[in-house]
Amino acid sequence: MLAAFTLFSIETFKAQQKDSDYIKLTKISYTTGDINEAYRLLAILEKKYPENGYILAERGGWQMYGDDDVNGALVTLSRAIKLLPNDGNILTLRGIAFYRKGLVEKAVEDQKAALLINPEPIQFYIKLGGYHYALGDYDAALSVFLKGVEKHPSQAEMYKEAFAAYAKLNNVYGATDLFNRGILVKNMDTGFLRCHFGNFYMRMQMYKEASEQYQLAYDVPEPHMYADDYNSAAISFMKIGNLNKALSFINIACEKDPSKPEYFTNKADIAMNLKDYETVISSATKAIAADENNALAHMYMAIGYKWGRNDTAKAEWYENKANALDAASKK
Repeated sequence: MLAAFTLFSIETFKAQQKDSDYIKLTKISYTTGDINEAYRLLAILEKKYPENGYILAERGGWQMYGDDDVNGALVTLSRAIKLLPNDGNILTLRGIAFYRKGLVEKAVEDQKAALLINPEPIQFYIKLGGYHYALGDYDAALSVFLKGVEKHPSQAEMYKEAFAAYAKLNNVYGATDLFNRGILVKNMDTGFLRCHFGNFYMRMQMYKEASEQYQLAYDVPEPHMYADDYNSAAISFMKIGNLNKALSFINIACEKDPSKPEYFTNKADIAMNLKDYETVISSATKAIAADENNALAHMYMAIGYKWGRNDTAKAEWYENKANALDAASKK
């Protein structure tokens, strides 16, 4: 009788997976999707499949991401786990909720359990290592990340996490050895790997070494670099005094993602050092357009008007605005 009940329950849990409403729901992003449509589909599915672990997991996910109701998400996800105790994805989701609640040790427990169930997903290693990292246990974080590298040797993202832990441990030798092994791995995206290694050097304030990695990543027909990599490259070259190279990289960062005010304030900083005050003003203007409360951008406007256009009245206005915004941010 128990065996029959178990088989029936499993089939009930799996039935929704072919349901068109369930398929639609799972395709809606927690972070960018239509929350109203998600809740409409959830209401339908909960009537069709009451006390279904997968539906409960979706409900918990939307409570956490859509409603920012972490407490409600924890309750719902715990119900789902009682029904589906061997589902690593639901354990991972509850781990995220624990982390958001500030219960990082609980998040560690859930993610360890998820990895025991399924040691394949790269995100499971990144999550568990990240929780150890958040607790300040960088040795434990590194151990998890290196296991992830061993499991996924051609995934540059896994090396990125390990490099972050190596930086916290001030271990240049270990990071260098990992990079030297990774760069030889078949199917490795060497551009991203070099950028991640460059980011390690940036954390270590080894700007010359960082700039060399970014340059090598760039010196290919189709560079695999994100906007933030170009921004980091610009900073590394600025730090070693190569302002023209810094300007060329920050221009690419601004073009790739004009929504980031910090890219434009970095460009203003580089231009200021080049005494190109018109570029200081134009860059700061774009930073303010992206974030009107950016105190640093207003300060660069003041510098540009004072030293570039000798307009002391506008310079004073922007400086006062910058100081007011800075004071407001500290309240």
